[in-house]
Amino acid sequence: MDDKKKQIVLAARNVFLSQGFASTSMEDVARVAGMGKASIYHYFSSKEELFNEIITVEIEEMETEMLAELKKHKTAEEKIHAFLTTKFFRIRNRYHQMESKLNLWKELGEQYHHVMMRFGQKEAEIIASIFVGGMTTGEFRQVDPLKLSAMMMTYFWGMQYSVYRQSCIDGFTKPDLDVAETNSHFFTDIM
Repeated sequence: MDDKKKQIVLAARNVFLSQGFASTSMEDVARVAGMGKASIYHYFSSKEELFNEIITVEIEEMETEMLAELKKHKTAEEKIHAFLTTKFFRIRNRYHQMESKLNLWKELGEQYHHVMMRFGQKEAEIIASIFVGGMTTGEFRQVDPLKLSAMMMTYFWGMQYSVYRQSCIDGFTKPDLDVAETNSHFFTDIM
């Protein structure tokens, strides 16, 4: 992505978080990006296209960060722990945006579901590949890796939502990495 397009995407991400989707105009994005509205339309034909690009960039950033961390580990169990720990690092680093994200998610309604499915699909692919590797080496028993990754994603999304809403059943209400580590060990011990 060229520098100007990246500048637009970063500006738009901040504007959507602060103002919401409906209240954000392409003119708002142009002002925050420090360029004319025509420059925005040169790269994106609509606000919806720009929003989808933000999601694509976020997914690519998550995947790059995740795969780089996973390469540091040899066993599938270590990779699962690394996956969960990296996810909780991402939550902790974005915790200050919690209220803005919750408001944006409410506003997006059904579109939020599609956004989460895009993230979920990529995360499930990463997790399934870890499970397949662990089953190949005999570290994990043979089960359907996609069902197992779906189970893990459901657990994680529930945990993530609970942290954002500060209402987790087990008292885990802040992105605490020690608790994340304990939970990831509990999860892999079950497998």
